[in-house]
Amino acid sequence: MKLSRATGLARQPRNEPILCVEVGHTRFKAAILPQYPTFEELQKTKTYSGLSHPWLKGNLEQLFKPSKENPLNELLSTRISEISLSIFGPIYDHKIHGCGTQETVSANLHETLQKDISAKLRIESDSVSWATGAVEFLKLTSHSIQYPALALTFGTGPGVALIENPETIHAIEIWVMSPAYSRLKPLAKPHGQESRPYRLFQTKFLSQISGGESNVNEKMKTYGGEFNAQVKAFSEDVREYVQTLFPSLPKIETFLIGGGVSRFIDSNSPSSIVLNPQFLEKQGVSPDIIQLLGCERMCEEAPLITNTHPSLSELQEELEKRRLVRLATLP
Repeated sequence: MKLSRATGLARQPRNEPILCVEVGHTRFKAAILPQYPTFEELQKTKTYSGLSHPWLKGNLEQLFKPSKENPLNELLSTRISEISLSIFGPIYDHKIHGCGTQETVSANLHETLQKDISAKLRIESDSVSWATGAVEFLKLTSHSIQYPALALTFGTGPGVALIENPETIHAIEIWVMSPAYSRLKPLAKPHGQESRPYRLFQTKFLSQISGGESNVNEKMKTYGGEFNAQVKAFSEDVREYVQTLFPSLPKIETFLIGGGVSRFIDSNSPSSIVLNPQFLEKQGVSPDIIQLLGCERMCEEAPLITNTHPSLSELQEELEKRRLVRLATLP
């Protein structure tokens, strides 16, 4: 018998575990997790990963069909109660928009996948899933969090989520919003990224300034100080902006930071909890466990309240503006 995190009441976990899958722009990760996993169970969890590209080009449903060629075949052959999918968004009412559809992922992703999946399917955005997993992991390791908090992930690109409280999390699609970036823009200007300074944290940019993806680690020996100054400026700018979106919230004091590129982020700030790959490996868990633990939490009995900002209509309006700008600049 285990305790429900939400109520503290004893509950009997389901007999069948949950297939947790995260599909990012660069990599996918997956694992089988029990409901209400213990820290010891997380340490024993084997995770699977691979490149996302072969599955994103109109082929995502094949990742959930058993076959000898499928890297998740072993997991799919396990008896499971649900499949919980985390994917880049934005996501509104189980539908994916914006950058997702540019990757030729079906906008009606939930409906498309559910046709071929007998288990119940849940879908959430990657920023919300990571924030959720970070909260749950810190609970399991007896770390306290002061709410509200900001979850910042640095992977293929930066992700932002507001953790209003442990049960209410907001995806903040910062790439389509307009913070002032008063601190970050001066740091972005020498790199020609002043108009969209969040691009400083995209792996594509880091690869360019490093002379190739394989050289990023070596480049960070000299660029790491500048990168950490950019992260600090970005964090403060985003916090200031999110406070204007939620004026009734208490001041955001805490940052939860993760993602693959977070391995280059210093963890010496008292307001930041950095759950980077080095830290997670020292804890004896997979570096991919946070995102997958967030997927598991989505399947628990006590539902989370999740929202996406901006609204769908605001997102569509902004994307249309950008489309018209691109057309206007064509020869």
